[in-house]
This record gives sequence, structure tokens and C-alpha cells, in this order.
Amino acid sequence: MYRKRVSWFVIMLISIVLTSCDGYNKLLKSKDFEKKYEAALQYYDKKDYFKAQQLFDELLVIFRGTPRAEEIFFKYAYTYYYMDNYADAAEYFQRYAATFPKSEKAEEAYFMSAFCKYKDSPKFNLDQSSTFDAISQMQSFVNVFPNSARVADCNRYMDELRKKLEKKEFERAKLYHTTGYDKSAVTALNLFVKENPGSEYREEAMYLVADASLRYALRSVASKRSERIGEAKQAAERYMATYPSGVFKSRMEALSKKIESEISQNK
Repeated sequence: MYRKRVSWFVIMLISIVLTSCDGYNKLLKSKDFEKKYEAALQYYDKKDYFKAQQLFDELLVIFRGTPRAEEIFFKYAYTYYYMDNYADAAEYFQRYAATFPKSEKAEEAYFMSAFCKYKDSPKFNLDQSSTFDAISQMQSFVNVFPNSARVADCNRYMDELRKKLEKKEFERAKLYHTTGYDKSAVTALNLFVKENPGSEYREEAMYLVADASLRYALRSVASKRSERIGEAKQAAERYMATYPSGVFKSRMEALSKKIESEISQNK
């Protein structure tokens, strides 16, 4: 008896789903745009963003130039956002802001376009084109709406994105050290230190410069070895002067002893 009840329930559920889908398909083919408009709003309110989006897509054309166009366009952009399609959402929010610049929702649309770019920013080890776009758009929002309550959020998001770019730059420079390309490591890490004075990776970068400098010196021809060991000593001294109690202090002390030993041997 229980199995029969379960089977009957499943059959009824499938029947309801199929009937619902059939009704929606009929709605899509309908020319009753008032009915479509009301249905799109209902689907949107029920968070059925896929169905709402399909209806809004047609209604954008049908109601273009009418008072309803603004509402349809705005909610259409949000359907992409709620379905995690941030690239398209960013585009439609931006188009909304450009199409309805005097709308009370223009500021929100402008912000959401930038926020979607922020959401679309990938992990630090991937291509960061969208990260640069997000920072640019966030800054543009701050410039256009300097008194907005959203400015604080924009600044926080920009800081987060810049740290991601900073991490990518550091890891790229560090890779030269990891793979043994010491001359390139010294150049790339020194450039990172110069361009990122407040970075959380600066201390490690300075330690790696000293370490890579010594490794490069030890592999140099005899005529260049003394000069390059001296450069390694200078790098070590810069680290110790900047971070006298740093995380890499013990390793740097050991490195400095090795440098002094090499200097003694090469006199």
C-alpha cells in the first residue's frame, strides 16, 4: 500500500511539472504581452530567474520607449546576476545606467556593474584582465558618485583586488627564484620591492633577493664572483636594516655568515 501511495505521488508530481512546463511553453509563444509581463514579474518574485529572463528578453523589445521599459531592463540585468552570470550582468547594468542616467536606480546599476566585475575576477594565478576592469569601474563609480554610501564598499573591494594583483606579481617574480633563474629573480624581485613598498610580501621578496644574489654569485665566473658576492652582502644588509626582527631573520643570519665566508675565500 505504501509503495502504491509513493508511486502515485511521483506520478502526480511529474504530471504537475510537465503541465507547468507546457503552460510556460504556451506562454512563450503567446502574443498576449500583458500576460507575459505579469508572468515575468511573478517568476522574478518567486526567484525563478531563468523563466523570468526568457520573458524579459522579449519584453525589452516590446515595451521599449514605454514607462515599463526601465523596470524590465533593471530586473533583466538582475536575472543574470542572480544566476551567477556576472559578465553579462555587468554589461546589462552598465547599459541600463547609460540608457536611464536620470533614473533613481542609475547609481545602483552603475555600482552593480562594477560589483559584477569584482565578482567575475578570477583567482590570482589566472588572467587578471577582468580584475583590472573591475578596479577601473569601481574607481569610475567613486569619481561619479563621491558622496554615495557605496563608496566605502568600492574602496574595500579595490583594496582586495589590488592585493590579488600584488600577489600575482609577487608569485611570478618568486617563480624565477624557485626554478633557479637567479639573475631574473633578482631583477623581478627588486622591481617588486620598489613598486610595492607597503606589500605584505615585501619582506619575503627582500630575503629572496639576497638568497638569489648569492646563488647567482656562486655560479658566476671567477672574474665576476667577488663583485656579485658583494651585491649579495648589500641585499642581506638591506633586509636586516629594514626587518631587524623579521620572519626571515634566522635564515638571513645564516645566509650572511655564508656570504662572509665566501668573501674571505675570495680575497
